[in-house]
Amino acid sequence: MSYSPEYMHKYYLARKEKSLEAGRKWRLSHVKEAKEYNKKYAKEHFERGRELKQRCNDKLKLEVLSYYSNVDFPKCVICGIEDIDILTIDHINGDGAEHRRSIGGNRIANCGISFYHWLRKNKFPTGFQTLCFNCNYKKEIVKRREGRKPIGNDS
Repeated sequence: MSYSPEYMHKYYLARKEKSLEAGRKWRLSHVKEAKEYNKKYAKEHFERGRELKQRCNDKLKLEVLSYYSNVDFPKCVICGIEDIDILTIDHINGDGAEHRRSIGGNRIANCGISFYHWLRKNKFPTGFQTLCFNCNYKKEIVKRREGRKPIGNDS
């Protein structure tokens, strides 16, 4: 006897919470066995786990860059380039280092995918935009140039 996918989905949803709770209780009462199983599973399925993580990270990056591009597909808000491999999030006010220190101290831990997680967790706060690396770097060069005193100016 085979059941339709719709029936199986309804069956799963009706018992989902009960099943999850039973799993939690078992793991709490069998900590050592659960740890050993998880370790063995992770070792045997390392490549699959890595691929799943990469897919999730790519999806998150696409979601965040699209949101701050203000369009369905990410692109640089200055030059319009759409190559996702060279797009990044920019702090509009130029306070990226200060912001990273305020949200966690370690600058490396708050970059890249960790930063994308932070943005989504905090409901995509304002003050950010999607830029390509060239436009982001150009913005930094201009900021530094404007902050310097001209050579030979004694005042």
